[in-house]
Amino acid sequence: MTTVILDLGPLRTPDYSDSYYLPHNTEYHDSKLQFIITGSQLSAIGLTSGKKIASLGMRPTELSTVSLNLSIRLKNVTISTLNGWETAGLTQVFKATVPASAYTVNSFYDYVFSTPFEYTGNNLLVEIIRDNSSWKSGGLQQLYTVSPSLALGIYHESEYTGTFDTAPSENIDFIPELRLTFDEEVTPPDPTKTPIAIQKIATATGVIDVPIYAISDVTDSSVRIQTSNGIGCYHIVEPSNDTPFRIMTQNGIKGISLVDY
Repeated sequence: MTTVILDLGPLRTPDYSDSYYLPHNTEYHDSKLQFIITGSQLSAIGLTSGKKIASLGMRPTELSTVSLNLSIRLKNVTISTLNGWETAGLTQVFKATVPASAYTVNSFYDYVFSTPFEYTGNNLLVEIIRDNSSWKSGGLQQLYTVSPSLALGIYHESEYTGTFDTAPSENIDFIPELRLTFDEEVTPPDPTKTPIAIQKIATATGVIDVPIYAISDVTDSSVRIQTSNGIGCYHIVEPSNDTPFRIMTQNGIKGISLVDY
């Protein structure tokens, strides 16, 4: 496992007006955040397609005495801005009540996922909800300053239920400082899959056969190609000596696997 603090923008000294939106502040019963981490920010820390995120950590700078009833959901997305809540296709990875005694000032607390979340190489949407039934003044956490187009927030006094999808959203210019823990191993291909087509490519050392798979059969379907059997995808992997065929993608140069599943 690898644990890395992300660099998502300048660090920002938290204050209470900001922190009402944040999970570690308990001035209001409830809060909700959604924000986007870009593929380039994730690839910069070594998180690439097929790797699985095991936990997300945040750093409180002042502690509340109230337990936090938190849920975290994630979604692989291609959107790069948020104009309203994303409500479909999110995967819940954490839901628990964390006692106030679990936290230490200025130390990261890692929310360990019930099931690791597989990242597919595009942008990542993060949702963090605090759903408490009471309030008490207190609680700050370290922040990044980000573009308001990347983040939404809301806080309220139990006017909404569930995932607060009917609550009004507000673009905000800060999100919590984060660290991620992820598995260095890429999910292995499914050996039961077979290509829907073979593409022949001439190289300096001869003709190579490139297998093409159905969109649902690959971990990263961002590079698509028309075949006689419909639209398929290359199986994108990290470039190595075993990938003589390479291609530029939005996340940098990637290799194309020539090995059948």
